[in-house]
Amino acid sequence: MYKRRKNNHNKERTMVLVQHQKKAGVFRKIVICIATVLCALFVQQPQRPFEDYLGLLDNSEIKQVIQREIPTTVEENAATTDGDIQKTSLLLQKATPIQQSLNLNASKQNLAIQIPQPSSVSLDRQNNSSLAILPSHRPDHKMPQWMLEYFQWHQQQRAQLTAQNWNKGRFKFLIMRCLHSEICGGTSDRLQSLPYQLLMAYQQKRILLIYWQRPFPLEEFLLPPRGGLDWRVPEYMQQKLLAEHQDSLPLVYAPTGSKIINSPPMKQKLVVWARDQTHNHGKAVYDQYHERTKQETNRFETVFHDAWRMVLTPAPPVARKIEFWMQKLGLISGDYAAVHVRALYGVHNRSLADIQAWTKNAIHCGTQLWPPGPFLFASDSSQAQQFALDYGQQHGVPVVSRLHDTEPLHMDVRYDNATSSLGPSDYYDTFVDLYLLGNARAVAYNVGGYGKLGLIMGFDSKAGIQHQRGGVPWAHGVTGVKLHQCGLRKASTQSADGNPQTLIKRKMPFFVPPMDSPA
Repeated sequence: MYKRRKNNHNKERTMVLVQHQKKAGVFRKIVICIATVLCALFVQQPQRPFEDYLGLLDNSEIKQVIQREIPTTVEENAATTDGDIQKTSLLLQKATPIQQSLNLNASKQNLAIQIPQPSSVSLDRQNNSSLAILPSHRPDHKMPQWMLEYFQWHQQQRAQLTAQNWNKGRFKFLIMRCLHSEICGGTSDRLQSLPYQLLMAYQQKRILLIYWQRPFPLEEFLLPPRGGLDWRVPEYMQQKLLAEHQDSLPLVYAPTGSKIINSPPMKQKLVVWARDQTHNHGKAVYDQYHERTKQETNRFETVFHDAWRMVLTPAPPVARKIEFWMQKLGLISGDYAAVHVRALYGVHNRSLADIQAWTKNAIHCGTQLWPPGPFLFASDSSQAQQFALDYGQQHGVPVVSRLHDTEPLHMDVRYDNATSSLGPSDYYDTFVDLYLLGNARAVAYNVGGYGKLGLIMGFDSKAGIQHQRGGVPWAHGVTGVKLHQCGLRKASTQSADGNPQTLIKRKMPFFVPPMDSPA
């Protein structure tokens, strides 16, 4: 009898314990649920993947790239529950704080993202994801130490800038400008001087900004990359800048401009406006500054690729078009050559015979640079584009091109009365073509600065041929045309390093995502 009561008592205790455990389990779940909601409200979660940049993605392919080619120590990547695309987004976001990337006391091995140092351009050629990483996070970047210091200093200054203190003498500014009333030249005239402007701002301890009115604000086409240099002029500055601060560097040759900005009167100015439209965009001044270092990596054209990507990234609508055309034309970043023919530079019309002769020779020069192809052909002339496609088909040369319904617009076109209804999207093609040139392994270019800008934006500033000079109207008439004569080099089934062209196309983001809009 006693034994039976004891057993019954034990059963009752067991049932009560189980009930308590169930209640505790339910309570624990409620607490966890409430905590999750609070975290979602008050803790900044990793943003969704870069939907403006990704396009159609193969999750398994992304997973392989992350595991094999982008080693990382960020533990959150393994714990992400939103899939492999979210893992990519978190990986890139963890790498963007400029305090980490530009910590001058840290070694390159301590950076948040590590990528194996390539022996050639094979890194970018085989893995598009390298384009979506800020250059300062790559151990193979070419930026000099002073430039890294300036990026860090600039970010710190911007963080302290307010509507109340910007004009109280604590800060000074160098602003690359293009106002409604000014002729500023094309895309290259306005932006190719970037390393030179960075150097001037560094020497004077000025905050470098960019302000366009013509044809539209630069932010319609390009934006600061997340973690890079924020060059946008705050709204609270804009009206007072235009009304009260009109001191400007004259449109002169860069050596003269550098002397002016370094003169005692100009050093005291709160704001200095800059507008460079000279033939070498400050290259001579920049390279002279580095002559004593004897370091090839510090020269203007060598550093341009990384400097550009620290300062500029395509706005989402432009980025979508770039990725669309890269996919549509079957182009792999770093694994094609680009051929650019500026047929209408300084003129409205050119004879068909000249256009065809220039195009044919330009394609020949492209085959000398990268025999396997394919060859992206870009031009301001639709006649040149169609001839390039026909010529390539006739001679077994893999030429691809974006056929335009109308000629791409020059940046100064807006102020022609006939084009007053143009909007920002009418200028997108100019930047799409520029990035298609800049993603190439090598570039054949001719007159003007646009093709040269595409070359130095790319992976190897020395991998280029200027296939034509002259033919441009100047003060004393049209100068004679001088062609760099090239022969057609037969296409090869192998790449230059002897390996078959079996590269896998990586469907990763091409670009560092842009910064968020200013508060």
